[in-house]
Amino acid sequence: MFKRLFTLSLGLGLLWASTASAQFSQRVITNDADALLPGAVSYTHAVDLNTDDGGAVINGVTFGEGAAVGSNYTLAGDATGNFQGFDSPADPGAGGAGLEDLLEDFFFELDPAPPIESLTLTGLSSGVVYRTTFINAAFGGPGGRVNQITADDPSASTIAFDQNFAPLNALDYTYTLAPGDTDITFTFNGSAAQASFHQYGFANAVVPEPASLGLLGFSALGLLARRRKA
Repeated sequence: MFKRLFTLSLGLGLLWASTASAQFSQRVITNDADALLPGAVSYTHAVDLNTDDGGAVINGVTFGEGAAVGSNYTLAGDATGNFQGFDSPADPGAGGAGLEDLLEDFFFELDPAPPIESLTLTGLSSGVVYRTTFINAAFGGPGGRVNQITADDPSASTIAFDQNFAPLNALDYTYTLAPGDTDITFTFNGSAAQASFHQYGFANAVVPEPASLGLLGFSALGLLARRRKA
């Protein structure tokens, strides 16, 4: 038992050590359980964009009903359109809960030219490790919705991301703001007309430091030892 707990605490520390040094990363998701990465201490943002039913709850995280401009965020574009009642791969019949609920409505860019959108998150703190997650559903075949996505934090990272690369997928971005900075902006440049990024919803989590997770693991070891002595 001690060995398993030590291995768990060490594994969590290594997981977040690698996560904290990462930038953009994409992954396939299948259901509520893997939509959000585990281990967040808290969420500064969790938004269900363009929803018409009050928002979604995924893995216990409440995604509030979101307009283009909301509490501590702004979604901007040349002519933002909206789509509701999408029969996403998560919910072919529409009207479900959780992930299905989040993915049935979205904002998109109407501009016929290669579309440009931006999402700015405010009210953040410098020196804190954050992870933004965009939850997505394919709207067409692979290669049909490629966006060059850039973050304006100190690393200025960029990824060419195809929102259609898997039926259900997520894009994660882990970052730390420069001293004095309190916001981050993501810019989405579509590769062609009608290839705008579909803004279903997003979450911004506070990522615990690996050392903190290690302490949690060792605390569990101490608790187990006390129980055995009793």
